[in-house]
Amino acid sequence: MASRFQRSVSLSVLFFCGLTVAFTPSPCIAGGPMEVTPLLTAAEIQRKAKVHLRTQERVPANQFNTTAKELRNELALLTRNGISLRRGHSEASDAVASIFRKIDCPAADRFVASGGQVSSEGYRVRVGYLIPKDRVPNSVAFHRAGELVLWYQRWFADHMERNGHGKATFAYEAEPDGLWPAVHTLRLPRPATYYRGDRGESNVYDRVLSDARDLGMPLEETGEVWILFVEMQEIIASGEILGTHRQGGGKTFHTGVAVCDAGILGDLSLAGVTVNTPYNGVLVPSLGRFPLRSGVSFERSRGDTVGSVVSASLGSWLHELGHCFLLVHDFRNDENYAGNLMGNGLRGFRGWVHPRDYSAEYTHLSANASDTLRLSRFFRSDEQFTDNKAPAIRGAEVSTEVVDGHLHFSAQVEDDVELSYIMLMNNGCVVALTHPQFGEAFSRASVRDLKA
Repeated sequence: MASRFQRSVSLSVLFFCGLTVAFTPSPCIAGGPMEVTPLLTAAEIQRKAKVHLRTQERVPANQFNTTAKELRNELALLTRNGISLRRGHSEASDAVASIFRKIDCPAADRFVASGGQVSSEGYRVRVGYLIPKDRVPNSVAFHRAGELVLWYQRWFADHMERNGHGKATFAYEAEPDGLWPAVHTLRLPRPATYYRGDRGESNVYDRVLSDARDLGMPLEETGEVWILFVEMQEIIASGEILGTHRQGGGKTFHTGVAVCDAGILGDLSLAGVTVNTPYNGVLVPSLGRFPLRSGVSFERSRGDTVGSVVSASLGSWLHELGHCFLLVHDFRNDENYAGNLMGNGLRGFRGWVHPRDYSAEYTHLSANASDTLRLSRFFRSDEQFTDNKAPAIRGAEVSTEVVDGHLHFSAQVEDDVELSYIMLMNNGCVVALTHPQFGEAFSRASVRDLKA
């Protein structure tokens, strides 16, 4: 056993209200996505997909589906190898999605393990696509749910590298016949209105998890994070969208679940983030038969163009996945469409895809979040772990005397191996961080409510 690490720290903070101190042990770093040279370019995938789509009426269904999966795997290789996700890639992506619009997406009555593989051994992300009993599966939403995992794996790798941790990212469960993320489709036993809580119920998360577990879905098992997309949204005549719900969380360092409405997945395109026309009057078939209404369909914080709301949706799903990795809200140095993934900056996702066109928008991973992820077993899935004992808090005190507008906080903590950092939170939001081995002081910050 390594020598015990102990330290007392004195902190100066701006706020005191339900303070929590979090401590995390220190690690090595996981590798990034695999590097295998794709056989096809984005332009070749797009061309082959368009040609293949025209053969549907002339070839047997099993042959059509097999070729579609081969093209999908080539797209996965392309995405994982760092190619730009801008125009050429998004056109190839949309062409492949058009093929899957023609392929049925059956929903199982009970969870059945697919025999899928993971991109590396150990901790992994898994995806579920859940269909209430009064809904029909959307084959494009099913396809895009898997593709989101590829985009998000790339996003984390890029931002971990920017913060000095190499291309560390998460592993995922893949289809048995390739690299495409496996998506488990499950028929839920109740109508959409039950899960989305039209009468103001707030237990959407628990209702979805309870029924999914009853159908055999292995949620909250060690070494697995699930992101569940539920087909429960509906737009009504006024333009209001019912059933918007996005909530993620990790109960321990070993497991997490996010429950999200499928939203615009059935009509999603990366190219959509560049559509700068107003969304008012736009019809989104996956939401229903009524058009969107400005200021009604989406909160004003999401902007008023098609591109801004698509960007906000992509960022909000990613935000909830971040919660599954135990990332917490962080509003320091954060603005709407320009800031932290775990703050209001989540809506600036398109600035990562198109940095030249949207140079004022960005969604970044804060230093605090990257420090948390470099410790996460989900970002070190090819390693073996022996240290399962959490650090201990031996003392924590807050002075009631205000000095220069600040309250002083001190804590003494210890760990059997090593402390990596100490994080101070105010009502679940990060307000300060220190690396005790370097004796760094806490930074100062203001906190605002998240309006996602």
